Amino acid sequence: MREATRQSINVILGVGVFILLIARPIYNRLTTPTYADPDPDSSRVGLDGSFDSMSLNQNVRFGTSYTPDLSSPLSEIRQSARQNLRPHATPNAVFYGSSAHAPVGWAYTELVNTSNAARDLVLSFPHYRCDRATLYVGTADRLDKVGTMENRTRLTNRFFPYLAYAFPVHLNPGDTTLLLLRTERHAGVHEIDLRLSERTTYVESAFAGTVSTLLQLLFCGILTLVALVVGGIFRYKAMSYYGGFMVVFCLVLAAHYGYLNFLPYSPATSINDATITIVLIFAINFAGYPFIYEVVKSTLPNRALYRRVIYVFAAINIALILLHLLPFRYYDAVNLLVHRSKMPLSLTNLVIQAYTSVVAYRRGIRWLLWINLLIYIPVLLPLLSLFQPLSWQAVFRQELIDPVVVTLIVSYIAFDQLRQELVLKRSMQGKMRELKAQTDQLRRQEIERIGRDLHDQIGNTLAAALGYLGHGSGSLQKPTELITSAIGELRFLSHNLVKDNDRPLTDKVETLVSRFNDFSAIRLVFQDYTKKRIDELHPARQQNVYSIIQELLTNIVRHSRATQAHVQFFFDGSTFDVCVEDDGVGFDYAAVSEKGIGIQNMIERARLSGGTLVFDSTPTGTTVLLQIKSPDAHSHHHH
Repeated sequence: MREATRQSINVILGVGVFILLIARPIYNRLTTPTYADPDPDSSRVGLDGSFDSMSLNQNVRFGTSYTPDLSSPLSEIRQSARQNLRPHATPNAVFYGSSAHAPVGWAYTELVNTSNAARDLVLSFPHYRCDRATLYVGTADRLDKVGTMENRTRLTNRFFPYLAYAFPVHLNPGDTTLLLLRTERHAGVHEIDLRLSERTTYVESAFAGTVSTLLQLLFCGILTLVALVVGGIFRYKAMSYYGGFMVVFCLVLAAHYGYLNFLPYSPATSINDATITIVLIFAINFAGYPFIYEVVKSTLPNRALYRRVIYVFAAINIALILLHLLPFRYYDAVNLLVHRSKMPLSLTNLVIQAYTSVVAYRRGIRWLLWINLLIYIPVLLPLLSLFQPLSWQAVFRQELIDPVVVTLIVSYIAFDQLRQELVLKRSMQGKMRELKAQTDQLRRQEIERIGRDLHDQIGNTLAAALGYLGHGSGSLQKPTELITSAIGELRFLSHNLVKDNDRPLTDKVETLVSRFNDFSAIRLVFQDYTKKRIDELHPARQQNVYSIIQELLTNIVRHSRATQAHVQFFFDGSTFDVCVEDDGVGFDYAAVSEKGIGIQNMIERARLSGGTLVFDSTPTGTTVLLQIKSPDAHSHHHH
């Protein structure tokens, strides 16, 4: 009942997340035009007394090859801008292109104060995808420089102490003011998202945004620390890998919000405030795969091939990261390569994630598919703009999903995986304790049987030999045969008394076969085709397998009259096969299994180990097959 309630809650949460983060953006994207017909007068904006805040992206002229003469009269600058800069159409952002081709961009607009009061405004845009900005303001017949700002400009040296480009703009009543903005970008995409706001509105919005980003970073940082600590305490590799991914994710967030702009970057490399986000994006491309692989590895049909693909993908991203170790004066040579690599690598990452999600979904791990849909569908939404003209720039602008929501959902799943793992581990520990108790009971029964053998067989044999010697017949042949038989039997019994739990199964079986070869006429051969994977079984299961093999070899040497016997280990990815076969005379399994304590004990040991034992005996030899599921197979069933 409790499990059904938990599943119902998960379904409700999943539907809610889908509606909020996927269905609604898709609906908005399909129903809202992403472009407008260029209007030659769109760069002239009238501001009345009710103005508060607006996007200027559709109200500017823009270009990359514009070189105005800033000392010219204002009327000539206005005419030059209208002739050389084209109207901007899309609302998303002013997109100039790759910084390799468009290191400098210009944006121009005119503001008309139609109210009777002076206006104190702020022209602002985010710091990412822009490294330097200079604003010029023209009133009357003069063009004045308001100021220049860079990503690494200290907060105390900015017009407003926030991590964004923000310039003050003052408008007198009835004035027409020209805004000419020059921006620079040295790495990645060159783009600006312009907004004009009243000063008080901007300050309130910027303060709220700063508090929000700090809380997001704090929240993600706490989850990262908890994941690393919990993974270390419980020795749960998946949680530790998730903590490692969260470290990179927190750095990406910090770089995106501008908190890494002020680090003391070395001039000897190309890693600086302009490129740190790009470097971290390449890092996060593969940072999550150790966690994903650890969780879904039991569902993958070909683990080796999957690992090779991930290694190659990671190596390409690491190579692109290492290119940033070159001095920045050489960065222009690699800038275009880095820029053009981002889209193919993102698509490759999407294909790998899609394959992993589908395979995991078919094998019972459904949450990975929903997480990837949550992350990648909003990223792919801009591709819908490809079917609408004049909006190619929307392809280059990815919508950032709320990191708190995504982090919270992924963290919930990661910790729920840990909870299930701990529940399974506790259950397995209980089963192992039960298995050990039953195994000890079987061992006591075997010791009792060995005691009876010592009394009934060896004792009687030695007594018979002593009787022959007491008659004084003078012939030592019969007493010698009896004593030799007693010694051989004693060797068998002593081998069965050896308890060797501390060594892996393959080593113990190899030693056992060697011991039997020392005194037996039968040639025994041991072959391990699992490459010691069978040693991954729990020690109690290994001991049971060893005891079964020991009993089988004892019976072969005692009763089979074989010339050779083989012990072989096989593994098909999910099941271990232990095969023991000989070329002896065979036995009647139906008759022996009813009376033979040894066979009954072997069958019980196989059952306690979660396996099956099959006997196939013919007059030309006997084959015994023991099959046991691997630990990975159990974990797959759990997931």
